[in-house]
Amino acid sequence: MDLLTRLTRLVLDHPRRVVAAVLLLATAGCFAAGAVVSGATEDNRYPGLPAWEANDRIRAEYGTGGYQRPFVPVISLPDGMPVEESVDALASGMDTVAQQTGARVVSYAD
Repeated sequence: MDLLTRLTRLVLDHPRRVVAAVLLLATAGCFAAGAVVSGATEDNRYPGLPAWEANDRIRAEYGTGGYQRPFVPVISLPDGMPVEESVDALASGMDTVAQQTGARVVSYAD
């Protein structure tokens, strides 16, 4: 008798035990999954890796950032308007973004 035939006979001969075993394993799996998920984080702190070093340099240079997701405002100028004529307006806009979001803002206008 091959393995599959023996397994089939076991399941058909003892349905209550099989259902109980499946429920027990499913319950154990739920508890195990809860433990795994609670241990998962978005923390990407790996000293010595290039990203870690870049984050440290950003924090040292600007005082904040490096470990937060970026907020990227995009400002479009009208066609034909050079950036040089809009530096003050751009700086004012970036200051407004910084004040409203509490974010660190770095722009080419600085």
